[in-house]
Amino acid sequence: MTQHSEWRPVTLSALLAACAITIMPAMAATDSPPPGMLPAERTSGNVIYLSGGIGHDEALALRRDEANYPLALEFVRNGESGAEFLANVNVTIKDRQGNVLLDTESDGPLFLAKLPDGNYKVTAAAEAGAPKERDIVVTGRKHEHVVFVW
Repeated sequence: MTQHSEWRPVTLSALLAACAITIMPAMAATDSPPPGMLPAERTSGNVIYLSGGIGHDEALALRRDEANYPLALEFVRNGESGAEFLANVNVTIKDRQGNVLLDTESDGPLFLAKLPDGNYKVTAAAEAGAPKERDIVVTGRKHEHVVFVW
């Protein structure tokens, strides 16, 4: 008699975690992502940002470069088969006084921003549901990674 193991669906987050554990040590051997793997940085006032992460190589490059940005945003929807990454999310960043510093649409599920130290309100609006808001504190001593889930 042979034993049969039961196949069970694996959620996207579990699969990504397994890939990260496997790939990250190899990626740590080099100093930076290969040229052309990161999307171009953009600037809006004092905010430098980039977004993307569609495609395996670009997503890995963004995750690897994330530590160089005080703020990282990630956009995810709970789908029928587990977590699904979202693109085309409108991102608005306001300062403590309510001034809009950035209002743009993400090119992918990962969004990295360089902001001066301070308190900010980040709003993410996706077709997947109602807009979400988070109060964020950016300091040079700490990296913020915020996941917006719809």
